[in-house]
Amino acid sequence: MGERNSLHPPPAMMIEDYGRRDASVNTMSPRVIVAGEPGSGKTWVLLHKGTEWLLGGNDVNVVSTRRWSRTPCTMLYNQLQQVRAAQPTGAVALGQLHFWQFDFAHEKDVEKAVKDLSEEARGGSLYVIADEVYGQNFRKFCDQLQQVCDVHRLHLWAAASDREDPPSGWLGVRPGNSVTRKIPKVTQLYHRGPGHSGGADNCESCGREVARYLHSLRATGRFGHVVSVCELG
Repeated sequence: MGERNSLHPPPAMMIEDYGRRDASVNTMSPRVIVAGEPGSGKTWVLLHKGTEWLLGGNDVNVVSTRRWSRTPCTMLYNQLQQVRAAQPTGAVALGQLHFWQFDFAHEKDVEKAVKDLSEEARGGSLYVIADEVYGQNFRKFCDQLQQVCDVHRLHLWAAASDREDPPSGWLGVRPGNSVTRKIPKVTQLYHRGPGHSGGADNCESCGREVARYLHSLRATGRFGHVVSVCELG
């Protein structure tokens, strides 16, 4: 399971208020792609939906599908853990929380994810949230999972960049203005060019670029920025 981090989930009141003001999180569609640029509020939407499922007594599966999605998915898992732990004992029948890590750059991981998650359903409903999804192998995963699970029992919400269209038959939504008005400036750094190697999550050149940029913000007294490292391909 994911390691705990220093981030804390928003109070339940904030989550509920966010849900009332943003229609995208209130849709009843079971399979949704939340699309938007970095910092647009996609993960907030997934956090709200995961909280709704947990408090409804449903087991929730947080699924990381690529190397670069492990950090946001781990943060999302930890935030849901803390939301779950904050509920009064015996107040409601809470669902369980599970964290899965795959790398859909490899076909065998797609097959393993379908097998593992279909077994998790055990003939019942399956609830999945996935942050930072991308590519044809994610679509293949969705198609195969729908084939082995009862399509009416599969609930899968995922977040993707603007360039990712929803699979056929899925609903595509964008976080509402209630979120984007509060988002700070987002600066994107790219994992490409001379000196970059491996994945963005363990590239020394990416780390140095982030450090230089953060140092420049501190030197000029500029704060409230979000830095996103994008891995292409």
